[in-house]
Amino acid sequence: MISTISSRLRLLQKAWIETRQLCGVEKMPHLYFFIDYVLAYIRHGVLIKQYVHTDFYKYKNFERAKIFTYRRWEKLIGKMNSVDYIHFLENKVDFNNFFKDFVFRRWMYVKSMTEKQLFNMLSNLPNGYVIVKPINGWEGHGVERIDLKNISAQKLYDSIKGKNLIIEECIENHPLLNFSNTSVNTIRIYTLMDSHNEVHVLRAILRVGVGSSVVDNYCSGGCIYNVNVAYGYVDSEGIDVKGKHYVVHPGTHIKMLGYQLPEWNKVIDVVKRAGAILPQCRFIGWDVAITPHAVELIEGNHNPDYELLEFLGYHGSFKEIKRILSN
Repeated sequence: MISTISSRLRLLQKAWIETRQLCGVEKMPHLYFFIDYVLAYIRHGVLIKQYVHTDFYKYKNFERAKIFTYRRWEKLIGKMNSVDYIHFLENKVDFNNFFKDFVFRRWMYVKSMTEKQLFNMLSNLPNGYVIVKPINGWEGHGVERIDLKNISAQKLYDSIKGKNLIIEECIENHPLLNFSNTSVNTIRIYTLMDSHNEVHVLRAILRVGVGSSVVDNYCSGGCIYNVNVAYGYVDSEGIDVKGKHYVVHPGTHIKMLGYQLPEWNKVIDVVKRAGAILPQCRFIGWDVAITPHAVELIEGNHNPDYELLEFLGYHGSFKEIKRILSN
């Protein structure tokens, strides 16, 4: 009870601070936005970040009812994804084994690997890098890219042996997805399976790392772009976690609007086939890599970032979800 009261007080405190910035934009009293947010949270389950940064505060109640808020996202996850099966998405070892037909990079579970197995894996890597990840990591936390020129195989083995990690070959970007950064640039694709077990693609978002960032997701310094699902080209400006917009990708001279992603038909085919083999989890956010040789899955998420479905003021996912589930 005390913890619940404390969390709600923190929520109100954060809302009070965040809504203050709207006063200078809209020339209206701070108290108006604060009260409006509290009512919007009660009625629609919107979080303060979405209220302030995706213009939720500008919409009337009938419009707000059509937007995919955090509460609606939680309800969808609970309805569509069985807790008994989410480990196939949550646990990276289970994921790589279950979706082995869509995973082509070499990898090993550190806890069960032998010294010889690691040495054999490292002896023939094309680019001389490996990625080490926590088994149940999220948003790129704990991911480390290791340059094998800087560490011997023996030292690497000694430093990670027995840990609950996965070690993978560091895959290459397709040449058309190389934006002068060090991370693999992936596409987040949201799929939803209907009552007839048909997999639908709801949304696609290109996630591009910036500079020396090890991961591409925008919570860790990357930049995101909406992708036209039907044709596979970028149809929005870029945005980073601070809300800054980009016409030209930072660190390059590439104008991203209209940029065509390679192998798009294969990308759509892969996520639909992968989604079809796990009907117990019907709403999934896939991270897909396009390499010079294949389209492969990096991971799947049973609780993918809800806010990316409505980012840059985009609204329409909730309506599309209801349409699919009504058929």
